[in-house]
Amino acid sequence: MTKGLFLRTEPLLTGHQDELSIQSVLIRLAGEKATGVLVLSPSGARIHLRTGLMEALEGVESLAETLVRLGMVNPSGLVRINSHSSDLHRRLLLEGLLSAEGLIEALRQQIRFGLSYLLRLQNQRYAFYRHPPLPSPTAALPVAQALLEAAEQQIPLPLSQPLRLARSEAALHLEVAEWSLLRWLNGRRSLGSALELSGLEEAEGQAAVRSLLSKGLLEPAAVQGLRLIVPERAHLGNNYHPPASIKANLFLKACDGERTAEQVGQEVKASAEETASLLCMLYREGLLAIRSGQHEFEHLLEEY
Repeated sequence: MTKGLFLRTEPLLTGHQDELSIQSVLIRLAGEKATGVLVLSPSGARIHLRTGLMEALEGVESLAETLVRLGMVNPSGLVRINSHSSDLHRRLLLEGLLSAEGLIEALRQQIRFGLSYLLRLQNQRYAFYRHPPLPSPTAALPVAQALLEAAEQQIPLPLSQPLRLARSEAALHLEVAEWSLLRWLNGRRSLGSALELSGLEEAEGQAAVRSLLSKGLLEPAAVQGLRLIVPERAHLGNNYHPPASIKANLFLKACDGERTAEQVGQEVKASAEETASLLCMLYREGLLAIRSGQHEFEHLLEEY
């Protein structure tokens, strides 16, 4: 849905959740009947608003994952129309795989799931940008209703998200199952993969995840910031030496200062981890500059 170009504009509102909670930010924007997109970092989640109503929430669970989880679409149908396309919602409607009413309900479920997860994360920054509203149909969910429904949900498990141990000043007192899971959450593998590697029974593993989330001990990995980082080619002198690998050259050529690092990685068919490695390598070699998303990029440099 979002192309990332809004990141080049100045945000209308910025802050940290320690100063103003995410709930309070959303209520304030709803009261102002704001239209735009609220970007959360380091999760990279994007909450779309139109005249104070929540249209959609991107960056936690994809629309394809929501549809499969709810049993609304057959996974084979998603493969046929490319579930990763930015216009998936439109293609589902055109192919007759989903009705407009079904899409609205899926978007609302996507909001409830994502918001329930995001409200339990710690150390988040936020920025609100002016951005055109999404094409209809959208969730059109009142903020107060969305917050209430998200609070009533059981802590969701974002299995596709890479997570890591959050910074904590307090001493950790964890159960054996929680330690068994944490050792696999290195910020590079997904939560689902970590659960499989932990060897924990399904119920025990899910309980460990929910406990860690409720204690504020898990945070999105720095690689999530790829969707907020916009790289561009640096101004090079006469001593310019191109990267050694073909993939690095393709990646560098695609960095136009318009698209996010995530979009560039998708164009050159690089995984998220490979995209992060290429981005950091080319930056350290002086071949790339960061046009926006500097805060997210600094976190990425710490890990790569």
